[in-house]
Amino acid sequence: MDDEDAWSAIAADWLAEAQRFLLAGEVLRQSDEYKRGKLLVTPTLHVVAHGIELFLKAGVIRNGATEIEARKFGHDILALWNDGRNQTTRTDILTAAAEEWQAAAQNPYWKDDFGAFEKAPFEEYLQRLSELHAKESDYALRYTMGCTPETAGPKPHLLSATFYRICDRYLREMTHASQEHAMSDGAACRHRQAARRG
Repeated sequence: MDDEDAWSAIAADWLAEAQRFLLAGEVLRQSDEYKRGKLLVTPTLHVVAHGIELFLKAGVIRNGATEIEARKFGHDILALWNDGRNQTTRTDILTAAAEEWQAAAQNPYWKDDFGAFEKAPFEEYLQRLSELHAKESDYALRYTMGCTPETAGPKPHLLSATFYRICDRYLREMTHASQEHAMSDGAACRHRQAARRG
């Protein structure tokens, strides 16, 4: 395994871990209990925030950072989002967010007033989530006792659906590329063996 393959495997591990948390957020968000009231909103935001953090760390690792460098971001989702190594990820996420926004606008379940999707409010959701997930709020998503109404977070719907969708796509692409690489390595090995025999 060469260095590039090793980094791909490490990034895939981080993506797989992110996918677990993002899927948990989606399961919670789509549950009947979630739809009945606000009891699961904070736990849903908590697992979604952790999933987004892991996903964005996978992005910087995939694009050259070491695991140690990725961990130095701590829980700062916004710093990870703005890191130059996540430029392609940002573009993919914003495209998917616009598509999720349009799908929600067509869904009669959502009674919100939907205008055109805008990048700025989406990034404001991320900023607010980052604040609540990090030290500056005393990790408000983890330790909700004593929180005030000003501690309110963004609705998890758009963030959860968007990040899960792109995380899943990236993981599938990496798995597919890894399988193709293994098949081409196998073909090359068989070719070398045939050349030695013949």
